[in-house]
Amino acid sequence: MDDLFIEKTRHSPGIKFEKESQILSIIGNSLLEDPIAFYAPVFKWLDDYETDPLSLLKFVFKFNIIITSSNKMIFELMIRIKDMVAKDLNIEIEWQYPEDDEDLEELGELFKETINVPFQLVSYGE
Repeated sequence: MDDLFIEKTRHSPGIKFEKESQILSIIGNSLLEDPIAFYAPVFKWLDDYETDPLSLLKFVFKFNIIITSSNKMIFELMIRIKDMVAKDLNIEIEWQYPEDDEDLEELGELFKETINVPFQLVSYGE
């Protein structure tokens, strides 16, 4: 399995996976005109990951802002993670949100309730 890097911009999050760390992070803004195309490499990477999984994969989501069309893709990603856990893959999620952003906190809580996998909500100061 290859490492995955997508550079962060003002409108798109940075995506980083290094096999050694066993962490896939998605960090930044998700203000995408075409979130399906943007997140396609992540779904492709997950396809490859399932053929050669690590002992643990931790997802770290840390959005500053996210729009509805991106929410839909993140939801699809959460469902994919749920399916992977159902196949006995060891996966954890950490959802980081700004301590004063109730919308991102509630979105994380919604995902946590929906997918029922190891899921930690963590607030951070700006």
